[in-house]
Amino acid sequence: MRLGYVFVILAACCWGGSAVAAKALSLGNVAGALLLSQSRVTVAWVIILVYLLARSPARLRVPLSDLAAFAVFGICGIAGANYFLYFAIERMDAAVADVIQFTAPLLVAVWLHATRQERFDKTKSVALALAMAGVVLSLGLPSGVRSLSAAGVVSAAVSALCFACMIVLGKSLSRRHDPIVYLHYGFAASALFWAVIAPPWTLPARIGSWQTAGLLVVFGFTSALLPYVFFLAGLRRAPASRAAIVSTLEPAIIAVGAYLFLGESLTVSQMTGISLVIAAVGVIEAAPIAREAERI
Repeated sequence: MRLGYVFVILAACCWGGSAVAAKALSLGNVAGALLLSQSRVTVAWVIILVYLLARSPARLRVPLSDLAAFAVFGICGIAGANYFLYFAIERMDAAVADVIQFTAPLLVAVWLHATRQERFDKTKSVALALAMAGVVLSLGLPSGVRSLSAAGVVSAAVSALCFACMIVLGKSLSRRHDPIVYLHYGFAASALFWAVIAPPWTLPARIGSWQTAGLLVVFGFTSALLPYVFFLAGLRRAPASRAAIVSTLEPAIIAVGAYLFLGESLTVSQMTGISLVIAAVGVIEAAPIAREAERI
């Protein structure tokens, strides 16, 4: 398997596992959407900043003209995609919210084709169809929608747009910068954005205990730092639309993780969906390497 897709799969595993952990923390009333969103990016930013200052502070120097792109990447792509999904899940069936968010690969493919950056060929079409069907089934949507709200649907749609923006902009930035550098600035922008919404001096009262603080540090490492490093490393090596399709493994991992650790059921429909997502990844992986650039 090509290295770029391996990195994206590792990112999907981290994101899927952290989604299960976030649900467990939420169910246990340990942390809400805002605290999870703010703490994960703040922890990730501090870790990357310390790493760069210790290893190569010169890498922090970037052209001022790129700061706006870093801000959009961090605030819209990272903070927006995460918070609006959590906001939607709090107001409607989580499966529906996730399905709406994972229309992002379709948005990415359509945008890149419309802007003549990548082809929308038969292989990609088949993989995208398999992935979308797999996401719907693996999230258990056919079993019924328990709740729905206009605010939740709009929020999930905004999350999809933000996630698509992160993929497209991340691919563009990867052509000019090392992923760890623009990820640092993206996390910095996201953390500063949340600091305006919820001032840092309110964190001790909202966190409540050292045990919760420790959990949030681990959550930030596994849900933000690791998966974004993996995903952007994969995005640098693979076409953006294909990386987006491979990332649809995340809902399948959520379904399996919820079954193993949260005691949720895993139906035949969900197992079929997981198989379809895996098939979509296989289709992408089997595509001729000569077409990897996919320029029109």
